[in-house]
Amino acid sequence: MEFNDIKIFVTVAKMESITKASEYLGYVQSHISKRIDKLEKELNCKLFKRTNRGVILLPKGEEFLSYSQNIISIMNEVEEHFKIKHDFFNIGTTQTLSHNYLSSLYLKKENHIFIRNIKELIQMYNQSFIDILILNRNIDNLTSKYTQTISEKICWIKSSYKKDNNFDKPIMISKDIDCPYRKRTIEYLNKYNKEKINNLIEVDNLDILIKLVEKNEAIAILPYKSIKLNNNLAPLKSYNLKDIEIYVYNNTKSNMNIDILNLLEN
Repeated sequence: MEFNDIKIFVTVAKMESITKASEYLGYVQSHISKRIDKLEKELNCKLFKRTNRGVILLPKGEEFLSYSQNIISIMNEVEEHFKIKHDFFNIGTTQTLSHNYLSSLYLKKENHIFIRNIKELIQMYNQSFIDILILNRNIDNLTSKYTQTISEKICWIKSSYKKDNNFDKPIMISKDIDCPYRKRTIEYLNKYNKEKINNLIEVDNLDILIKLVEKNEAIAILPYKSIKLNNNLAPLKSYNLKDIEIYVYNNTKSNMNIDILNLLEN
């Protein structure tokens, strides 16, 4: 019985769907089905009842889920106690942080980077599918043993072709109501420019937001690092914006933590 199959089983059980679990874990659906079939053969019993809507745990599945969760918890403790080194790391983060800081990690085969929404990332981390979780917000309901923080400088960003510092372009924000850059934007406008609040434009894609700013069609609050990475962007003006905290969550200490902290600080 393979440990990864147990983790796959737990995910399918919690999501009540092989399709959703495959999307969540980044596997093809047929692979998930094969791993569940293998488990059922090894245990000599059916774990799930398949329905048109997904899957439902059978009594034996309920029993195995309890054992599986204990196994995952114990394995995490074993790895921590004996300081087992992984050959690879699963890293979960957001689109913005990946774009600005972690691009070099994609070149290393031992790293697997998962870009998901916050809710999915938290679930994956708590279920031990992600070794390291990097977010620009503090999360209370995490089982993290080690948490480190880095301050991220942010600023109003415009196109490098825009010569003035006027707020005469549409202001872009993320549709994610928990996005810290969105929150900083609304905080600033409430304090200094309330008439702009009702004219905010929401997008759910970072690339679209950056493209519109590059083309001098919009402005936005983004990490200062965005300017360093893109010659088509420039700071709108030197405003006093409070830094964003980046949180690095991990259940084990490793050299990978040091590598990531160096990337975030540079």
